Amino acid sequence: MDKNLTSMDIRDPGLRSLPPRVERYLVKGGGLSVVSLDPDDKIEIIDTEGKQKCEIIVFNKDGKPDCSLLGLKEKDDPKNIKKILSDKNESAFQAASVLKKRNLDVGKAKASILFSEDSEAGEKVNLVSKDKCTCIFSAPGNAIKIDELNPPTDLLLMIKRSKPDKYKDKPNIPEPLVDPLNEIFVERRTASEYQVKKGDYIQVINLFGRQCSDFLAFDTAKLEKGIERGLDPTTTRTFMGALYPGPGLFSKFFNIDHDPMIEVVRDTVGRHDTFNLACTAKYYEDAGYFGHPNCSDNLSNVMEKYGIEKRKGWPAINLFFNTVANTQNAVIGGESWARPGDYVLFRALKDLTCGTTACPSDIDDCNGWDPTDIFVRVYDKKKKFSKAVAFRMKTDSEPKLTQETGFHIRTSKLTRNFIDYNGYWLANNYTNYGTIKEYTACREKAIAIDLSPLRKFEIVGPDSESLMQYALTRNIKKLSIGQVSYSAMCYDNGCMIDDGTIFRLGKDNFRWVGGQEYGGTWLRELAKKKKYKVWVKSSTDQIHNISVRGPNSRKILEKFI
Repeated sequence: MDKNLTSMDIRDPGLRSLPPRVERYLVKGGGLSVVSLDPDDKIEIIDTEGKQKCEIIVFNKDGKPDCSLLGLKEKDDPKNIKKILSDKNESAFQAASVLKKRNLDVGKAKASILFSEDSEAGEKVNLVSKDKCTCIFSAPGNAIKIDELNPPTDLLLMIKRSKPDKYKDKPNIPEPLVDPLNEIFVERRTASEYQVKKGDYIQVINLFGRQCSDFLAFDTAKLEKGIERGLDPTTTRTFMGALYPGPGLFSKFFNIDHDPMIEVVRDTVGRHDTFNLACTAKYYEDAGYFGHPNCSDNLSNVMEKYGIEKRKGWPAINLFFNTVANTQNAVIGGESWARPGDYVLFRALKDLTCGTTACPSDIDDCNGWDPTDIFVRVYDKKKKFSKAVAFRMKTDSEPKLTQETGFHIRTSKLTRNFIDYNGYWLANNYTNYGTIKEYTACREKAIAIDLSPLRKFEIVGPDSESLMQYALTRNIKKLSIGQVSYSAMCYDNGCMIDDGTIFRLGKDNFRWVGGQEYGGTWLRELAKKKKYKVWVKSSTDQIHNISVRGPNSRKILEKFI
């Protein structure tokens, strides 16, 4: 579906511009998505990288399988969808939860298959819904071996709704990560209070994007004794050595007694504020807006029932605020970086009494001039969530949560100091060693470095050599099967995009390993421009690698190779 934007369309920073009534869904390689359709909705399914099948099940409004509603024939048992739903990961749970709520059973369903192992990159199929239905779209595929060349890759769904008014201004509440204990809808310009037990998780969700939310948390046990001990931003900044905590080693908020109160488990935004008060009546009055709702008064009113003394200004944790201290010693801010569906996930380290706002400010740009709603979920402490931030290749790319590499189970026994690098957790240093000893080992002995975040791409097809010869500075024609060589990847004008290694796995099979995910995008753009018969398939998530370096590296590898 081509874009049809006009000067009247609103441009939201960081958000993808789509025509009116059009929605975009990503089906991850090896995963699935559940989408509801109405009569006459149009859906375009795009095989973004090629060679990726699409398995589809359609349920009618009565919950019975019926692929004919999309003009498709039911052929095969949906073994791939069943396999994905049986996995014990969050995405599988979310999909299974949606099906359970709607009483949809894939056990007796038949699936329809679109695309093939020879489909072109960007190949499209257009369908129209004949009636109200629920559809499951999957991008099936198994984990590949090191010498295989067709990893499962993403599919893209573009849906044009037939009834635009039905979806206008309606909050798109994401599916829960797991079954929640409690859900709180915080209406715009208001605040809500709630209590959580030690170990439970608190998820604060930005429904529409670009919306700020102030967060308070008090030690419930001390509150019952008449002692107020809440989150203290100054103590937290001092102990963490950062403007605000984030997932990883330095992840906790403290109170003035130096007790840890909450831990940041996930953060898909990465920009918050711990310097300023929650907005106050004085702020609006100074601007000439007397009687304007404000977060501090809203918090005071909802927290009063717990015996918490009212304050004119609360030193809250200002989630999603785009605030930073600059080199001119000024604290400045702008529109929130949060996109629709972004969230922060906390773990309570004590029994807590909490308050959450949906900031009412409409006189500056912190909420994009348009205050919206916030949604909170509480999850049971028995559930386990991975620690993660969100990685995006481009500003409007789909977020990817930080992953553990294939070597994490071993490296995590040697250190707790991990940092996010290109969407993966990597060891920053190892306990009892440190930078100097690690550097010395590299010069005098040997070291092992987890290089799994390097981006891998499988380049296959009759024109694969021509594509890589054009894209890289190395003479690829001289590369024999089984050889590997270093090269640079450049734009047409000679400016460098990335450097990496090129493997020749066969006459028409190559593997590019570089540092930038954009390298794959650039190769696809070149292939399309030059009209090469070639596929560029992403395999980063499938192939993890380790580097052994130093004078003794050969002696170590001789034991295995």
